[in-house]
Amino acid sequence: MIHEVLTEISKNYLEAKKQDLADHPLADYIRKSSKNLIKPSMDEFGENFYFTSSAGQSTWADVPWIAILDPEVTTTTQEGYYAVYLFSVDM
Repeated sequence: MIHEVLTEISKNYLEAKKQDLADHPLADYIRKSSKNLIKPSMDEFGENFYFTSSAGQSTWADVPWIAILDPEVTTTTQEGYYAVYLFSVDM
């Protein structure tokens, strides 16, 4: 499932960025992908972690990201240690 999520985002992000972020289906897909698609595919391993992702706030981010956080270490991408998938600017 992770492969499908990364492929969907990388294939469509550059075109989507030319459009408004508000209510955009790809932005919604990115926001929901970590919790609804990636976390369930990790079985019991996923239950111990916090999953979050973003396409930007009010405007498209230069690069979308998907993060996996250990709540014993941090619950925010603003501090602490966490694993994150950052897409390249050119996808």
